[in-house]
Amino acid sequence: MKAAISINSTVKQLGYAGLLPFFGLALASHLLPSVQHELRAALASYAFAIICFLVGSWWGMALIRKNVSGLVLSNVITLVVVAGSIMLTTQQFLLFEMLVLQALWLVESIFPLFKRQPDYYRRMRMVLSVSGGVCLVMAALD
Repeated sequence: MKAAISINSTVKQLGYAGLLPFFGLALASHLLPSVQHELRAALASYAFAIICFLVGSWWGMALIRKNVSGLVLSNVITLVVVAGSIMLTTQQFLLFEMLVLQALWLVESIFPLFKRQPDYYRRMRMVLSVSGGVCLVMAALD
């Protein structure tokens, strides 16, 4: 039981700490207009890393549960996000990443591969996805 509490606490601490760059970079992009482009680019890169981290974690679950569609979907999402990073402006890409974060949360909410996730994690993922998405939209606004 003690190990589960430690894992839950660590997951929550790391998850919520991961919002700090979202909030910090979004806020700084409005407070520091002289470096707004660079701050937006940094936020876009950070969100890209988070998206890749999330879909990369799908591989472990998919391998354990022998779920081919989870593996394929993870790769497709990564390639779509890479294409977006190449084809879109930074502001457009921030908005695109917001949509992707919400889509990932939705997939994790309904796809059988993720049914065994703990309830606290599901709730946390919703809060993190919405909060990160709000920051991405805020940063994209002029």
